Amino acid sequence: MKGFKLKINGKKVSGAIEDGGTGILVTYQDNCFRLFFSSVDKKGVSYVWHSIDLNPGDSFDISFESFTSMPEPESIVDYEQLSQEELLKLKLEKYHRLRKELVEEGVL
Repeated sequence: MKGFKLKINGKKVSGAIEDGGTGILVTYQDNCFRLFFSSVDKKGVSYVWHSIDLNPGDSFDISFESFTSMPEPESIVDYEQLSQEELLKLKLEKYHRLRKELVEEGVL
């Protein structure tokens, strides 16, 4: 299987899944840059390989690699296994986060 090796500030992290998508995303929100390295398989299960708040001077290298087995993720979320209450909580958190952004941008 194919995936990525990420080296950030000397720490090495690998992420790969057999069938799905893998990405490394850098975001800026709430005055903080954040790196998020994750995958989603074809069943919708989410694998988090690494996430970190970035600081000035941080450095990282990304390489595309072949893997014989799936690396161990930091966390796994199977949305189909969550209870209705847990799903509602996640949806409400997302709603409030997006609403806050729209208010700050003057849209609402």
